[in-house]
Amino acid sequence: LLTLNDNVALSGGSSTVYVDGPMKKIGNDVFTFPLGNSGVWARLGITAPTTATTEYTAQYFNSAYSDLSVDATLTDISASEYWTLTQGVNNDDVRVSLYWEDAGGHNIDNCADLEVAHYTGSDWVKEDGTASGTCTGAGAGSVQTNANVATYSPFTFGSTSLSLNPLPIELLSFTAIFNDKD
Repeated sequence: LLTLNDNVALSGGSSTVYVDGPMKKIGNDVFTFPLGNSGVWARLGITAPTTATTEYTAQYFNSAYSDLSVDATLTDISASEYWTLTQGVNNDDVRVSLYWEDAGGHNIDNCADLEVAHYTGSDWVKEDGTASGTCTGAGAGSVQTNANVATYSPFTFGSTSLSLNPLPIELLSFTAIFNDKD
């Protein structure tokens, strides 16, 4: 566990320079966790908590979360990645930002449809968010919740349309029929 105290600032990062594992930030500063895993740089940001002793721990996983069930507020979520964010001390709620460095690599293609998805323990739900940056091709950007979140659990990218932001999916099964026609 890498722990950073209040008033510590970081800069930089890339697909080869990131924290691969859990990271704790103590303090009341706006902070972006320089997270990544398996060659993917995937930062998570928080707005400033009000208390200097507030603790948040974050980690990025370049794999599907174990439950991909969505409620009626979302049509799909990313089945290839998620972040965990836990609050350790105090009850200072913050806004959460998820970052991408390559929109196409995350199957992001429309900023207006992109949301922050939040797992409640039974389903993924939409946390209304606003995306900024470039949502196509190799573009970089982020999506931030429009309000502070009050509970902390896994987060990932979500979409409210199946035709926009066709987030990576995981096939559970499929059936094929051999057709011997040219």
